Amino acid sequence: FLRVQAQLYNGTNKRAKFNYRFEWFDEAGMLIDTPLSTWKQISLAGRETSMIQGMAPTKNTVDFKLKLLEPGS
Repeated sequence: FLRVQAQLYNGTNKRAKFNYRFEWFDEAGMLIDTPLSTWKQISLAGRETSMIQGMAPTKNTVDFKLKLLEPGS
């Protein structure tokens, strides 16, 4: 199973909340739809860095996309 890790950084001086999710793709480039691909929220203090991780839902996964969204967007 493909495992990924990304580093998030809040470049402001204020606390910020972010929603994120991983989208997973098979070898044909098709999105693998899974109930586990839900939005998760993380809150970072100003200038704080945090690591997030995800694991592919199937062995057929070969690529991913990380999506970020500010709450209220």
